Amino acid sequence: MKRILVAGPGYVGLPLADALAKDHHVIGLQRSSLSHEGMESISCDLAKGIPQNLPACDEVYFCLAPKSRDLSRYRSTYFDGVKNLIKGLPQVPQKLFFISSTSVYGQKDGELVDETMAVPELASPYGRILLEAEQWVLDHVEKGFVIRFGGIYGPGRTRMVHRFKSGEEKLTKKPIFTNRIHRSDCVRALLHLRQDQLAPGIYNGVDSEPADKNQMIRWACDQWQIPLPDKSEEDLPQNKRVSNGKLLNSGFSFLYPSFREGYSELIQDEG
Repeated sequence: MKRILVAGPGYVGLPLADALAKDHHVIGLQRSSLSHEGMESISCDLAKGIPQNLPACDEVYFCLAPKSRDLSRYRSTYFDGVKNLIKGLPQVPQKLFFISSTSVYGQKDGELVDETMAVPELASPYGRILLEAEQWVLDHVEKGFVIRFGGIYGPGRTRMVHRFKSGEEKLTKKPIFTNRIHRSDCVRALLHLRQDQLAPGIYNGVDSEPADKNQMIRWACDQWQIPLPDKSEEDLPQNKRVSNGKLLNSGFSFLYPSFREGYSELIQDEG
């Protein structure tokens, strides 16, 4: 039985902890104490300093997210947070999984990007902070995994569904691609990457269809049999198609390979 630390047992981290707790001793670390069956809880704010008296752990999952989009908060959560966590552990874990984001890709013309194509000069200030944190992990943990998730959706995250249905989500003048992944596939991907034969490094966590936003809107309107919304004059700041080829080639398969499977469930639940 391994001892596994989940820093940030939230929307993805909590179901991940539940899955790991079936066979391992799981410790959840977050700012406030959390009582959750099957998981030991430690209260600690990694953004404020190096924690004391953390137990040695075989694996660590860094799933923290900042409370706001303030740049200083972003940096203290991701860059300072992961450094403080590793420095607070009695020893470097066998494996560390750092949850990052496809926002590190700043391409704007619908380019197809893979794990090798994150350019700091193109990324937003938030993306550049994530890239720094990613590099720190890869430099300091021998088996460090960076998983760049796209937009995570699933149970309880129905904002986009409501925007589709209300007409708030507008058609765009040109194709704008979105890269998404269902929460269940986030958890499954993290569990999949635990396999000893898989090489550490960077993996994109997105489904198999970077979808044109217009295509998604038309599909959703067809499901509800409602009129299409108006066109927007706004150009979105990012527009890229993120490849999941590396994850697929590692042997992973998706429960929700495109937005259709995942959003069909959400639409049914919403009525």
